[in-house]
Order: sequence, then C-alpha cells, then structure tokens
Amino acid sequence: MKPIRSNELEYYEKLIDNKFRSQNDALNRKLNNEIDKVVEKTFKPFKKRLNMDTLIAKFNKARKEYSTFKQTKEIKENELKMKALEEQLKLKSFLKQKSESNNWGLDINTSSYIHREDSFYNESEIDDMIKDACKVEARRFVEKQPVAKDINALDELKESARNILYSGNSISATVSELSKVFKQGNIQFQIPSNLLQIEAPKK
Repeated sequence: MKPIRSNELEYYEKLIDNKFRSQNDALNRKLNNEIDKVVEKTFKPFKKRLNMDTLIAKFNKARKEYSTFKQTKEIKENELKMKALEEQLKLKSFLKQKSESNNWGLDINTSSYIHREDSFYNESEIDDMIKDACKVEARRFVEKQPVAKDINALDELKESARNILYSGNSISATVSELSKVFKQGNIQFQIPSNLLQIEAPKK
C-alpha cells in the first residue's frame, strides 16, 4: 500500500478545512435568517411580556429633557462666544488703529476670526502686543537720550578705526592711531610692544 505523501496530506488538509468552513458558513447564514424571521414575528409580544413600557417612557422623557437642555445650553454658549468675539474684534481694531497712527508696526489681523475655542486671545497675548507698542515708544524716548548719542559716536569711531587700519601706514603708526580711537571710545586697548617696533619695509 502506497502511503500518502506529505504534500498530498497538506493539500487534503487544507481542502477539508475550506470545504467544511464554506458549508458551515452557509448553514450559519440559514440559521440566522430563521432567527430573524422568528424575531420579526415574536418581538412585539415578547416586549409586551417584559412589561417595560413605564421604564422606557421615563427614559425617553429624561432623554428629551437632556436634549432640550443641551440645545439651550449650546444656543447660550454660542451667544456668549459671539459676544466675546465681537469684543475681541473691537479690541483688535482699537490696537490696529493706534498702531497705524503711531507707527508701532504691530501685527494685528482684524479682517477675520474663526469660531473656535482657540480663536480667543489670552491676557498674556494682549499684554505682549501692548508691550511691543510700549517698547517702540520707549526706544523713541531713549534714542533722544545721551546713551543713544554715545552709540552713534561709537559707530563713527568704528568707521574711523577701519579707515586707519586700511590707510597704508606702518604697523606702529597704525596701532598708535588705533589706540587713540579706542581711548576716545572708552575701549580698553594695550599696544603690543613688539608691534611698535615693527616698521613697514622701506622702498
């Protein structure tokens, strides 16, 4: 007698599984169809025997009350949100007008707003915009004070120092002149002794 080979065994094992699975699925579909037919015929009397009418009525009443409250709450919530957005728009428009008239350069968009929770400014964001405007005014004030003049004078001294550096003079003369410029700008600078001894080669 010829024994069944391993590949044949594997083939028929899969065949058996597939065939029985297919037949089982067909029988289960038939079973579920029969169950659905019985439910359709017996549902109403079955429900009546459970005597749940009072419980269901109370549940429906509570559900409708909740639904009504939720709708009312949403209406009130939307009203309050719209009011807040309108007040925010007034605030943004005020800051934008002030920014334009005083040339503060604030980045404020008043053309649109989105109905979302995160569309509202928080207090720190409002303070940040006001602080930016305050900083512009503070700069304008400080720029008229002596410290600003010192900065401008320092810029001029830096330009002089660069002109000296590229003047073509000897290294000792250049460093000597630079030390004078540094002194005028209250900049600490010590002339290296070895540089003072170096002279540009004579032609």
